Amino acid sequence: MKYFFLSILLFGSILVGEAMNSTSNLHHKKVALVLSGGGAQGLAHIGVLKAFEENNTPIDLIVGTSAGALVGGLYASGISVDQLEKMAKDGTIMKLFLGRNDMSDIPVWQRSEKSSGKFSIRKSDERISGPPGLLNDQLIWRDLFLLTAPANHLAQSNFDSLFIPFRAIGANIIKQKTVVFGSGSLTEAMRVSMSIPMVYPAVVKNDAILIDGGIYNNMPTDIAQNLGADYIIAVNVDDTPPPIEKMKDIFDYFDLFSSVLFSPTDSVNVSGWNYFINVDTDGFNIFDFSAGEALIERGYDSGSKAAKNIRKIINRQQDSNKIEERRFKYQNALIEKSIKQIQWIDHASGKVIGDEYEIFTPFNYSAYKIHSIVNSLYATNIYNLIIPELSMNGNILKLRVRKKATIQMIPEIKINSVNGFNLSGDWDYHFADNQYSLRSKVGVGNYNSDAEITFSPNKFILPYTKHRSRMIWKLGVFGNYQTYNDFNNSQNIYHFASGFGLSVHRLLSWNQQFIASINFHANRWVNIEDTSFPDNSEALYPVFNLRYENNHIHKVSPNPEGWKLDANIISGRYESNYFTGIQGQATIGVPFKNKYHFGMDVSYQTMSDPAPLELFYPVNLPTAFTQTLFVDTFSYSSLNVSYYITRTFFRDDVFLSVNFFNTYLENRILDVNDGWISGMDVSIKYESILGPIELGWSIFDRNDYQIVSWTKLHIYL
Repeated sequence: MKYFFLSILLFGSILVGEAMNSTSNLHHKKVALVLSGGGAQGLAHIGVLKAFEENNTPIDLIVGTSAGALVGGLYASGISVDQLEKMAKDGTIMKLFLGRNDMSDIPVWQRSEKSSGKFSIRKSDERISGPPGLLNDQLIWRDLFLLTAPANHLAQSNFDSLFIPFRAIGANIIKQKTVVFGSGSLTEAMRVSMSIPMVYPAVVKNDAILIDGGIYNNMPTDIAQNLGADYIIAVNVDDTPPPIEKMKDIFDYFDLFSSVLFSPTDSVNVSGWNYFINVDTDGFNIFDFSAGEALIERGYDSGSKAAKNIRKIINRQQDSNKIEERRFKYQNALIEKSIKQIQWIDHASGKVIGDEYEIFTPFNYSAYKIHSIVNSLYATNIYNLIIPELSMNGNILKLRVRKKATIQMIPEIKINSVNGFNLSGDWDYHFADNQYSLRSKVGVGNYNSDAEITFSPNKFILPYTKHRSRMIWKLGVFGNYQTYNDFNNSQNIYHFASGFGLSVHRLLSWNQQFIASINFHANRWVNIEDTSFPDNSEALYPVFNLRYENNHIHKVSPNPEGWKLDANIISGRYESNYFTGIQGQATIGVPFKNKYHFGMDVSYQTMSDPAPLELFYPVNLPTAFTQTLFVDTFSYSSLNVSYYITRTFFRDDVFLSVNFFNTYLENRILDVNDGWISGMDVSIKYESILGPIELGWSIFDRNDYQIVSWTKLHIYL
C-alpha cells in the first residue's frame, strides 16, 4: 500500500511538472496566427492585429487565406497596423480588391475615356469570350507589387525571412489540392490567394490554374501545425449568409455562393487550433469595403477579449516599442537598388520577348517611378495585363505582359427618370500587333443616339523612354441624332449631325495636354436671335478647335477631389458666315471634417451668331433643369457658378448632397426671359460596386419656382 501511494504521488508530481513545464515552455515556443478568408470582412483582421499589438501578444508566424493572406501578407511585410488601418479607411485596400483606379493613376489623355477596368467581351483566336473575372486585376497586381516588392527582395523571396514569417494559401483546381506559398513572388502568392472564383481572374502558371485558397482550406490551421507551431490562434471573419427572406442584393447572393464554396473548410469543420476567435461580421458582405472602420472596430473588440485570455496562457509578451524599432530598421533597410535592365516576358509562354520599349536605365528603385512606368505602358492600350517583378539581385525589372484580345466590347447602361434609357458600348479592334486601334462608340437612347469611329496609334508617350512621341493623333468619323423638346411651343426639334476630323494631342505632362483639331461637320444652322433655321442650312463646314487642359482631379468616385482648368477656342466658317466661340471651366473638390466634401464649378461660354446647333453645349445646371428643358439651356453666352456640399451617413458609400447654382443665360433659342436662374439639387446617392444609384429633387426659378423629382441609375459593366 505504501508503494501504491508513493506511485500516486510520483505520477501526480510528474503530471503537475509537465503541465507547468508546458505552460512555461510557451515562453519559448512558436505562436502562429491563422487568418481566414472573407472578402471585405477580412478588414476585421486589422482590428485583431491592433488589439494583439496593444496587448503585446506574440506572433511568430502568420498563415492566411484570401483576405487573410492580403492583410497577413502586408503585415508580415513590415507594414504597421496604423498603416493598414489608414489604408482600409482611405480606400487603398478597396482599390486593391475592386480594381478601382484614381484619376491620378490615369494619364490626362485618357481621363475622358472609359476606364480600362470595365467588364468586356473579347474575341481572339477565332473565339468569342467574356471576361476572365467580374473585376479587372491589373491594378491589384501593380499595387500589391509596390507594397510588397521591397520586403520580398530583402527576404530574397524566402517568406521565412520577412518581418514576420508568412504563408499564403491557394488552390490548384486542376489537381484539386491546396497550394502553400512560402517562397517566390510575395505579390503572386497574395494575388493567387484572393482569386475568388468568377470575381477575379484565375492565375495561370506552369499549366496550373490557381484560385482562392478558401476552396480547399479556408482555415489553414494544419499548415501552421506542419510548420511547427506550438500554439495556434485561429481568426474567422467569414459570417453565415443571411436567410433567403433577408437577401437584399447581388452581394448577399455572392455571400451565399462563397459560403457554399468554402463551407467544407470553414471554422465549423476545422480543428487544430488552440484558441479560436470568431469575429461577428453579421450585416456585412464580402464587398463592403467602405465599412472598413466598423469592421476594424469589431475585430478590435474580439481581439482585445481574446488577447486578455491568451495572456493567461502564454506568459511571453512582445515589447511593442521594440517591435516598432525593429519595423523602422526593417523598412529603412528595404531596398536601395539600381534597376539596370528592363526585361519583357510573355505572360503565356514565359519567354523573353525583347525590348518592346527602350526605357531609360539604370535608375534607382522607386515605387513612384515603377508605378509611372506600368501606368504609362497600360495607357498605350496594347496590354491587358502588366505584372512587374524584381529579379533576385534586384537589378532587373521584369514585366510579364499579356496583350489585349483582337476585339473587345465594353457595355454601359444609363437609366434616368427624365430622359429615359440609354445603352452604349465601346468596341476596340486591335491590329498590326496591337500597335493601332480602331475604336467605335455607339449609343442608343430615348432622346439621343450617337456613333463614332476613331483610328489611332497605341504606341505613344511613355515617360522614361529614350524614343518617345509626345504627340497623339486620332482620325475619326462621327454621327449624332438628337431630339429636343420645345416645351414652350409643344413641338419637337430633330437634329442630326455628322462629320469627320483629325485631332493631335501635345502632352505637356502627366496632367497637362494641348489639343488641336480640325473637324468637318454636316449640320443644321440656327439663328439664335430669331430661333429660325435658314433654308439649306445643312452643309459641310470646317471647325477649328484649340484646347488646353490642366487636370489634377485625382479622385472621381464618389466625389471629385482635386482641381481642373479647361480652356477651349472654337472657330469655323460656312459660306459667308464666320463663327467663333470661347469656353472655359474651373473645378475644385475638397474633403473636410472627415465626412464632408465641398465642390465648386465655374464655367463660361460665348458663341457668335449664327452658329451650328451642336456647338451650343448645355451649361452645367441642376439635373432636372438640364434634363427637362433641353433647348432652353442653349445659349450663345452663359456664366454658371455652382457649388455643393456632400455628407456621408449610415455608411461610407451613401451620400446626401446639396448643390446650389446661379446661372446667367443670354439669347437662348427659345423665348424665355434672359437673366439669372437660380436653384438647387438635393439628392441621396448610393455608390454601388456596379455604379451610382441616385434619387433627387431639383428646385429652380424659371419664371416661378418649380420642383422636379428624378432618379438616376448608371451601371458600368
